Amino acid sequence: CTSSGPKGRGAMSADAVVVGGGPAGLMAAECLLAAGHRVLLIEAGPCCGRKLLVAGRGGCNLGSLRPHPERAYDPSEPCAAWLERFPVAALRDWSARLGVDLVVGNGGRLLSADGGSKRLLRTWLERLRRAGLDLRCRHRWTGWHEDGSLAVQGPDGPLGLRPARTVLALGGGSWPRTGSDGGWVAILAAAGIRVQPLRPANCGVELDLPADLLTAHAGSPLRRAALRVAGDEPDGLRPWLGRGNLVLSTYGLEGGAVYSLVPRLRTLLDAGAAPQLLLDIDHDRGAASLAQRLAADRGRRSLATHLRRRLRLGPAVSALVHACIDRSQRDDPQALATALKALPLPVRGLRPLAEAISSAGGVCLRAVDPSLQLHARPGVWVAGEMLDWEAPSGGHLLHACLASGLVAGQAAAESHMSS
Repeated sequence: CTSSGPKGRGAMSADAVVVGGGPAGLMAAECLLAAGHRVLLIEAGPCCGRKLLVAGRGGCNLGSLRPHPERAYDPSEPCAAWLERFPVAALRDWSARLGVDLVVGNGGRLLSADGGSKRLLRTWLERLRRAGLDLRCRHRWTGWHEDGSLAVQGPDGPLGLRPARTVLALGGGSWPRTGSDGGWVAILAAAGIRVQPLRPANCGVELDLPADLLTAHAGSPLRRAALRVAGDEPDGLRPWLGRGNLVLSTYGLEGGAVYSLVPRLRTLLDAGAAPQLLLDIDHDRGAASLAQRLAADRGRRSLATHLRRRLRLGPAVSALVHACIDRSQRDDPQALATALKALPLPVRGLRPLAEAISSAGGVCLRAVDPSLQLHARPGVWVAGEMLDWEAPSGGHLLHACLASGLVAGQAAAESHMSS
């Protein structure tokens, strides 16, 4: 995208500035424009919405119907309150007004009907421009001057802006090639704002298993499997936290089933523990049913063939069985069935932040009020992945980013700040 307003230092005039052109920033700008404010949006990159475009390659998962989005979070967390302000019905209406219908996919995911995000982003930006948005790309916010004005570095040199209200929506630290490089962390920390280090969320998990095993079976799906962290016993609310897509990779596991366990694994790894994942290879069958099938005469068939014929388990599971279960258990149908319901997978670590779908950490929620305004900087609101919250996979991230942008944008629009 290019700047929509006239170029030049003196041409920038706005009573509201949004920093960051991702979903949260664009939603905040939309709310400010709807309230009649003159809005300037500055984006460090060459265009807006780069992370949204990358996410769109997988079908543009904007939200989820299952579970109810607000129930994906602890009711005490602010995320639930954001989603109550911008529920699924509002999300679908908003998308439809942009000419993009949302359809329900596997697992209740809400996907754009055209299978991508380009059309949605293009239409959204056009609508914001028609509403009066002054959009300036290749303008990087670098903090505050001593007089409190915003420090911005543009193509033509440094700028100083003094808006009555500012919304910061600079993203987290995942996918840095899209502009979410977390460079703002040091700026806010230097300004006395409490910030937690950015950490990987919704990321792959490295297993301490033989490299040749993982390489040989990389890409193999574990379709009927479920996971839990060893020591975390199932309960009535979340019997097995990790269910859904699960795939072996060259380093361990990828997919939504393991992403939901990353917060717990990260806590254990930070404490110096050596966590294990327990893999239920067929969550739809109990141990007794598995044992009955495995008790059939095996003859001279190999264990891999026996598992394939009796349980329809592929070579990847057979390799995990040989690597993680003692031979004495493998030869006993009852013991093998029990082991297959909790196959121990030693965890070595998490994949790097740059590879993660999203990030945890950021501006501490205690550093903002319920409207997402910084206590230490009245007139400055924060939205999106900059805040220290963590979204489950499956559309919750984009939905909550949009919702937080709405909360911050509406609060900034309604504030009575002097210019």
